[in-house]
Amino acid sequence: MTSDAAAVPGPLGNFSAFLASWTPLGDWQLELLLWLQALRHPVLTWIMGAVTMLGDDLFYVTVLSVMYWTSSSDLEGGHLARHHCLSSSPNLYSDSAKRLQNRQNTFDLMQLVVFSVLLNLVIKNLVDAPRPFEDFAVIEGLWTFTAGGASFPSGHAQTAATFWMALVSAGAGVGMGKRGRLATIGIACAFIFLIFLSRLYLGVHWPQDVLAGGLIGGVLGLIGPTLLKRFSRWCLIPTLALSGIGIVVFWDHSAMQLTSLLIGATIGHAQTGSDPVGRAKPVWMFLGIMAVAAAYGTTTWLLTAFGLPALIVDGLATLETGLMITWGVPALLEAVTSGFERV
Repeated sequence: MTSDAAAVPGPLGNFSAFLASWTPLGDWQLELLLWLQALRHPVLTWIMGAVTMLGDDLFYVTVLSVMYWTSSSDLEGGHLARHHCLSSSPNLYSDSAKRLQNRQNTFDLMQLVVFSVLLNLVIKNLVDAPRPFEDFAVIEGLWTFTAGGASFPSGHAQTAATFWMALVSAGAGVGMGKRGRLATIGIACAFIFLIFLSRLYLGVHWPQDVLAGGLIGGVLGLIGPTLLKRFSRWCLIPTLALSGIGIVVFWDHSAMQLTSLLIGATIGHAQTGSDPVGRAKPVWMFLGIMAVAAAYGTTTWLLTAFGLPALIVDGLATLETGLMITWGVPALLEAVTSGFERV
C-alpha cells in the first residue's frame, strides 16, 4: 500500500505525509474505512449525511441563535461556568436552568464554539493533510461538499465535542436527578459518536482525524466554560489571535467570516437587555432564522454587485449576521410578541 501524500505540500513539510500514512495499528484505519464503505446503502447514506450536518458550523449558528433568542437577559451574576455553585442551591433546577439559559451563558458558549472552529482552521492549514478519498483511489468520498479544506483534525468532530461537552460541563440535566443527568450525558455522547461515525462512513476523514478533533473539542468543552469565567475580560484575545493567523497568514475566508460574526454578535450583545423574546412561539423562532438568512443573502448580493472583493463581502455580511442574531432579531421578536400581548 503506497500513498501519494508526500506530494502534498504544506507549511510543515512532510508532517502532512506523516499524518496521512500514520497507522499505529498497522493498516487498521484504511481497513476500517473500507469496511464501512462495504456497508453503504442509499438509505443509510442519507441518514449519515443528515447526521453529519449536525456537526456543521451552520447548524450550531442556528442552534445558538435560537438559544440566545429564547433565553433571559438576567445574568444572575454569572457565566456558563457557574455550575459549581449549584450543589448548594436550595432550588437546584431553577438555578441550573437560569444559568444554562440566560443570554450571557449562551453568548459565552458562542465565543467558545467560535474559538474551537478557528483553532481547527489554523491546525488544518498548518498540517495540510489530504483526505482519504484524495489520498487513496479505493476510498469513495460521499457528501464531499461537507469536506472543505484539509483533513486533520475533523472540524465536525471538534465542533460537536466542544458544544456538547460544554453543555455537560455547565451542568445540563442536573435538575432532573441522577438519572436525568446521566441521560443528558448519554445523549451528548451519542450525538458526538454518531457525528464521528458519519464522517468515517462518508469517507471524508481518517479515524485519527475524528479522534483528534474529538479530543481537542472535548477538552475545550470541559475546561472552556471555567476559563471564560475566570478570564472573561481577556477571553477574546486568543480568539482574535487565531483569527489573525487564519486571515493574515492563510487568507482563510472562513476565519474572516467567523471573526466578523463574533464581532457583530459582541456589539449586538452589548445592546441587548430585554426579556420578552423568551415567551416567543416556535413560529417566531423560524421567522427569526429566515430574517437572518435573508439579511445575509441580500447583503452578500448587494456588496458583490458593487464589485467588492470576496473576502470583504464575507466579512461584512457575517458582521451583519452577528448583529442580527444578538440585537436585530431579539428587538424584532420583542416588538412582535409585545404587540400580540396587547391584542
